[in-house]
Amino acid sequence: MRLGIGRRISLTNGKSITVGDMLGEGGQGEVYKVTLDGKSYALKWYTSPDIIANEAFYKNLRNNIESGTPSDKFLWPKFLTEKAEGSFGYVMDLRPSGYNEFAEFLVAKKVFFDSHAAQINAALNITEAFRDLHRKGYSYQDLNDGNFFINAKTGDVLVCDNDNVAPNGENLGIKGKARYMAPEIVRNISKPDKYSDYFSLSVILFELMFFSHPLEGERLVKHPCLTEDLELLLYGKEPIFIFDPENAMNRPVQGIHNNAIRYWSVYPEYLRDKFRKAFSYKAMNSGDLDVARRERIMDNDWRKTFISLRSGIIRCPRCSEEIMLNIGADTKCPNPKCGNVIGKTHSLSFMGGKYRIPVYPGIEVLGCMTDDMCDDRMKRTGYISTHPQKPGVLGIRNDSSMPWTVKLKDGTVKPLEPGKSISFGVISEISFKQGCSADVID
Repeated sequence: MRLGIGRRISLTNGKSITVGDMLGEGGQGEVYKVTLDGKSYALKWYTSPDIIANEAFYKNLRNNIESGTPSDKFLWPKFLTEKAEGSFGYVMDLRPSGYNEFAEFLVAKKVFFDSHAAQINAALNITEAFRDLHRKGYSYQDLNDGNFFINAKTGDVLVCDNDNVAPNGENLGIKGKARYMAPEIVRNISKPDKYSDYFSLSVILFELMFFSHPLEGERLVKHPCLTEDLELLLYGKEPIFIFDPENAMNRPVQGIHNNAIRYWSVYPEYLRDKFRKAFSYKAMNSGDLDVARRERIMDNDWRKTFISLRSGIIRCPRCSEEIMLNIGADTKCPNPKCGNVIGKTHSLSFMGGKYRIPVYPGIEVLGCMTDDMCDDRMKRTGYISTHPQKPGVLGIRNDSSMPWTVKLKDGTVKPLEPGKSISFGVISEISFKQGCSADVID
C-alpha cells in the first residue's frame, strides 16, 4: 500500500517527515520525496516482506546512520523511521540535478560522457568511494548497475542504495544480481564480502569503460533465453572473459557487442592487462577460493590505474581527437578518419611504479604523484612541454609550490625551483615532497 501525500512519519530521533510525491519503486520498496525541517529529502520505504521481517537489517541501518558516511560520494542513510504499520524506511539526500542513472549510459544510450576525461573521472570517483567504504570496515554486498548516479560533464559520482552495506564478514541475506555477483556467490559457496565487492567493482568499471558486460559474448548470443541454469553457468560455474587471451569461446560478436570491440583497441595495454587479470581463470574459476580472492584487483589498485590513465590523455596533433597514450608502444588515433600514429614515448615511473605516465607534450603531473599525502589528487603539479626554441626537445616544468631535486645522468644533483623547467635528456630521477620520486624510463 502506497504512502499518501501529506502523511507524517516519525523518525527515531524524535522528529517527523511529511510524505510528498512518489519518485520511483523497485524490488525492495518505494521512494518518496519528503520534507524535514523545511528541507526536501528522499525516503526509501520498504515493501519487501523479507526485509520488513529482518530485525538485523533494521539494526544495521541504525548502526550505519550512527557511524556516518564513508565519504561525500555516498547518498548515505541520514535518518531512520520508526516502524509503522508493519514497515519502516530511511531518509537520504535527494539526487542533485545534473546526475543520470548509470543504466542510461549503458542500455538506454540516452546519455554520453562529454569527454574521456569525464569518463575516467567517473571511474576514479567510483574506485575512491569503495576504497573509503572498505577502509571503514564495510562491504557493499550488492554492487550493480543501479547503484550510481553520474554527472556526464564532470564524472562526479554519487553511490545510492547503501542500505545493504554491512560490516565486512556479516551478511543480512542480500546476495545481489547474478550479472554482477562474484562467481562464488552465484554458485552459493560463499557469502558476500569485500572480495566479492572487488569482483563486482571490476564488472562495473569494465561496463563504464567499454559499455559492455565482460562475460557476455558469443556464449550468451547462442541462447535466446537466459534461464536460471544458463545464468549459473555463464556467471558462476564457467564464466569466461570476452577478451580472455587463452580462451576464445566467448568473444564479442560483431554487430551485437560493437562497443566492446571498438573500445578494446582504444585504451592502453596496461588497462587491458588489468581487466585480463580481473577476469582471469584464476580470479573466477579457481577451485581454491583463497587463490581467486588473491587475484582480484582491489579498489586502490584500480585507483592508481585510472589516475595514470587520466594523466595520459592528450589531443591528437592532427585531428584534435582525445587519445590515451600507450606506454612502451605506438598509439593510433581512434578517429577512423585520421589514423595518425604517435610513436613509443619515454615514461615517468612514480614511487616505484605506483603511477606511470608517458612523456609527451601536454601531459600533466598530478598532486598524488608528487606528494603521497596530497589532498587534491588531481591538482597539476608538473607539466611536460616542448622547448620553445628546440622543437624536438621535451622538458618538465615544476608547477608545484615546492622545489624539486633533480638527479642528472652524470650523477650530479640540482634543485628545480617552482616555475622552472629542465630537459628530459639530462635527467634520470626527480625527487618530490616527502620522499616521493620518479624515474625516467626509456
